[in-house]
Amino acid sequence: MIGHARRNLTEGVGGPRDPGVLWEPADIHREIESLGLSVQRVEYVRRPAETPDGVKEAIDMLARAELPR
Repeated sequence: MIGHARRNLTEGVGGPRDPGVLWEPADIHREIESLGLSVQRVEYVRRPAETPDGVKEAIDMLARAELPR
């Protein structure tokens, strides 16, 4: 899954401005584990975002999980 990172509020551009709907790695990691899934990857991902001032970076959260074997 991918979503907007809370870090984007201070270091990135675009996305929601409500911190309550933004993700942090530790929170997502705990949530995935609480569902009984095996966490494969939880990290920030930077991507280019077009703005009126040119291309800037947005910061997203990427998480990958699998069912345990």
